[in-house]
Amino acid sequence: MKVEKPSDELLSEVFRLRSLAAGYWTSWCLQAAVQLDLFTLLEKEALRAEEVAARLNLEPALLTSLLKVLKMENIVASDDEGRFFNTDVASAALVKGAPLDQTGSIQHNQAAQILGPSFPKIFHPGFTLPASEGVHESPKDLFLAAKSVASLKASIVLPYLELGKKERILDLGAGSGGYTFLMAQEHPDLTGTLIERGAMAEGSQSMALELGLRDRIEVIDEDFLTANPGEDYTLALVSHIVHFVPFETSKKLFHRAFDSLLPNGRIFVHDLLRERPDQPMKEPELLNLNVYLRQGIGVPTCDEVVEWLLEAGFTDPKIINMPIGPNTLISARKP
Repeated sequence: MKVEKPSDELLSEVFRLRSLAAGYWTSWCLQAAVQLDLFTLLEKEALRAEEVAARLNLEPALLTSLLKVLKMENIVASDDEGRFFNTDVASAALVKGAPLDQTGSIQHNQAAQILGPSFPKIFHPGFTLPASEGVHESPKDLFLAAKSVASLKASIVLPYLELGKKERILDLGAGSGGYTFLMAQEHPDLTGTLIERGAMAEGSQSMALELGLRDRIEVIDEDFLTANPGEDYTLALVSHIVHFVPFETSKKLFHRAFDSLLPNGRIFVHDLLRERPDQPMKEPELLNLNVYLRQGIGVPTCDEVVEWLLEAGFTDPKIINMPIGPNTLISARKP
């Protein structure tokens, strides 16, 4: 019996599916290189694979494969003598302490992958997440992940806030506080309050001290729904909060923000939100599956966030689609 050969186009798409299914191997290579601090070493000098292996006490044959994968992904490059060195993106984002340092965020994703075997179960009716399958990361790692996100997205987000003189910022669920610290460094008359808990608050307090901002930026170590920061703020920032708290918590948070703002004060909600108006975005839908698997909750749509802001008393809501990346910024104003 003759077997009909599929078209080249169909075969290509089938191989693409296979590659997509095995994509975690590439991410594991990146995560391993970050954990080994390979990019910090290569930032200092170009090295051959055997030299890297000797410096880091690694198996040369396996390290060679790792470097080849990273080269094919344009994360590292090599010269005619076989010495490997960082590409521009690795220098900017994968060297610890670099301007756009993403090492904390990459290690955060590595921790999240332990949930992979449970992922298919979420599509069955009645699925409940076993308590033992949650993600466990150290407080320090979580702080570094939040700091990585802020350093990457600040240049995209902050210009839309249109800061005036003597702004007073309320950063609710501030994470590392990265956005507010950057605003304070650029605007010497800006003051504000960060509300976070535990290790995040401790990290923010240390950062405020390191940057010399303790006199202008207060850090409150308390739940953002119970803290009492005052009612004299001109701008409230809610960044990367609504995607991992229940819908009712987000609604309460917006009411708290409304009460804390002066008349004509603004609120900005920055997050990965579903059903962005300008174009479909894959990342929010993946996040929706991820947080359901981890916490049993969903990611709201842009329209749902707008509705909650209006319910809290805000007016003139605007959905701002970021020009780079999948995030959305929603602004509104207190009458």
